[in-house]
Amino acid sequence: MTSSLRRLWKDVEKHEGVGEWDKILKRVYRLAGLGGSRFIRRRAIRDLLAYPELASRIADYMRCTGTADEYYIFAQSIWGHPEQPYPDVNFKVMEGLLRLEPSSSEVFKDPSHSIMASIWEA
Repeated sequence: MTSSLRRLWKDVEKHEGVGEWDKILKRVYRLAGLGGSRFIRRRAIRDLLAYPELASRIADYMRCTGTADEYYIFAQSIWGHPEQPYPDVNFKVMEGLLRLEPSSSEVFKDPSHSIMASIWEA
């Protein structure tokens, strides 16, 4: 599924911003999240700022395709971004933090090496 989605994305990405692009993004984030495909992670913040109505979908994708530490870094990036004025987006990203399921290796790492370990111990 991941390779098919990547091929589809290469074709679709050429038409970015045309038509109902937000609906296409919503479907791609959903399918990529279900397949565990990480290929659109690098554009997640940009898409979240451009399409704040997709906050839940993008946050779910980031949570499902990365580690708890990676999600926390993503959340911090959103909260500290100067172009992010929407309180609802912050709320959706916070909900994602509450839904995280860090692996035991993430929880029991040396706190100096893991963001999540220091959070769980606080």
